[in-house]
Amino acid sequence: MLYFRYISRILLSLKLMLKHDFKADYVVSTTNHLYDIIPAILYRLIRGAKLIFYVHSIINIRLQYGLVDFLRSLIAYITQFLGLSIGKVCSDKIFVINPLIRKFVGEKSYITWNGVEEVKVSKPPRKIWDFCYIGRLDKTKDIEVLLKAWRISEKRDLKMRLILIGRGELYNSIREMIERGEVKNIYLTGPLYGFRKYDVISKSRFLINLSRSESFSTVILEALAMGIPVIARRLPILEALYGDMLIYIDDISPEELAEYLTEIIRDHREMARKILSNSKLLSRKYSWKNIALYELKVILNEKK
Repeated sequence: MLYFRYISRILLSLKLMLKHDFKADYVVSTTNHLYDIIPAILYRLIRGAKLIFYVHSIINIRLQYGLVDFLRSLIAYITQFLGLSIGKVCSDKIFVINPLIRKFVGEKSYITWNGVEEVKVSKPPRKIWDFCYIGRLDKTKDIEVLLKAWRISEKRDLKMRLILIGRGELYNSIREMIERGEVKNIYLTGPLYGFRKYDVISKSRFLINLSRSESFSTVILEALAMGIPVIARRLPILEALYGDMLIYIDDISPEELAEYLTEIIRDHREMARKILSNSKLLSRKYSWKNIALYELKVILNEKK
């Protein structure tokens, strides 16, 4: 069903392109997925526009979540590599957001970044949530490990609060668990955007992300820029991008995670002070304005 939606996106793009007689100087493929790169290439051929190509990541082939997930990840891997190969040949400029996969793209590409909105907070808000997760609610994000750890902490009568923001294949089952009272002090919101998302982040003591696969992870950058400590799984891409600004954990059992979270919450103030010293620097470095100016210079051949 998912891949039928991808095909429908390609067909819709072609329909809109033929319907509107609009000639642009540049056409942008925002990812290396086929449903983005194919319409962009066709527009380039039909309208004569220059093609700007963005490469975010190459999905990992997953073996640990069953046959169906393995086949999905395998197909996604093949189609992303195919999109990457086509885009490399047909693009006028290529921007790479994940520095670890630049070797697949070539030296003629340009490293770029995701950005953050400037969020002005007059004074630090009162903390409501101990831990906040933002992203897809599926098995690859190890949400189930987090929920098991939460149950263990509840049995120890620890009064911590967790908020989950997002949707995914586990959303309904988590909602039912909450409604049945199987887990407590967990709040499920669905997706939040803009100010509402930033408001939740600012009122959290920690952002937690146990994902086994990431690219740039803008939400991690947003939390750091707001002075919120981030707990994340140790991944090469996150270490390359954020260095020692994150609190890394390796593969961990629910029991170990429950113990870890109850200990780290005591050190929140000290960790927040360390992150806050870098937050303004991150906001300036990764501001959308600075990134846009840099990319524009590349596109206009003003930057080598």
